[in-house]
Parts: sequence; structure tokens; C-alpha cells
Amino acid sequence: MGRFRLSQAPLSWRILVTMALFGIGVTYMVLALHIFIDTSFKVSIIKEAYSTMEWTELADHTHKYFPYYGIYIFAFALFIFVLGTSYPEWLKITAAVVPNLLIVLDIGSMWAIRFINAEIFSWALFLAGNFLALSFAAIFLLTMYDIWIQKKVP
Repeated sequence: MGRFRLSQAPLSWRILVTMALFGIGVTYMVLALHIFIDTSFKVSIIKEAYSTMEWTELADHTHKYFPYYGIYIFAFALFIFVLGTSYPEWLKITAAVVPNLLIVLDIGSMWAIRFINAEIFSWALFLAGNFLALSFAAIFLLTMYDIWIQKKVP
């Protein structure tokens, strides 16, 4: 069975995938704006905010952010990247694993700030969030490059 590549798909498919990834990117930007409003992307504010949350608030945040990261943003983008691009298998595996580990670190750090060590895990949360943003940007840019720019090999 031949390998499916979005770069060889009809124009309508490539436009659909591109628009879907742009929509996911806008969703990510809205999530980032919401996080900025809450924390100003400052470690000290992250520490202060999460160290005082009760477990019910943490559960609410977990319930809110897991679907955003895990499903709405990364699952769809990763399906497109892994199943539709021509990159080597090692890169696809890395792209499938790293964001998911970062999501667990991000969500887990919210809890760890409150119950383990606020100083360490507020930095872990800050770094995980930034690396998640970089991961999405890399997946988005690599997918767009593969679909629209990379030379098509028959």
C-alpha cells in the first residue's frame, strides 16, 4: 500500500488541512491569551496563583486545559503531521511523544505547585507551557512546509 501524502492530495484537501491548522492555531492563541490574563506569563504570579488553589479549583483547571491541549490542539495537529507528511519516522515519533509529555508536565505542575514544591514546579509549569507553544509552532510550520513548499517526489 502506498503512503498517503498531503502534498500530493487535491488542492481542496490541502486548503482544508491548512485552514484547520490555522483554526487550531487561533484556538491556541485564545488559550494563551487566557493564560496571560491570569498569569502575565510570570513565574511569580504562576506560583502565587496555583499555590493557593484548592483541589477543586485544580480539578477544574485540569478539566479545562486537558481537552484544550490534548484534543483540540495537539491531537488533531499531530494526526495531520504523522499521517499526512513525508518526514522521517523518528521525527514523527518525537512529535507524537514530546507534546504529550509536556502536557502531562504542564497539568501535573499545577498540582505539584500546590502540594509538593511551589518554587520548582512554578518554573516547570512556565517552561512546559513555553515548550508546548514551541512544539505547536514547529508542528504547524513543518506541516505547512511539507504540504506547500517541499519538492514533490512522485
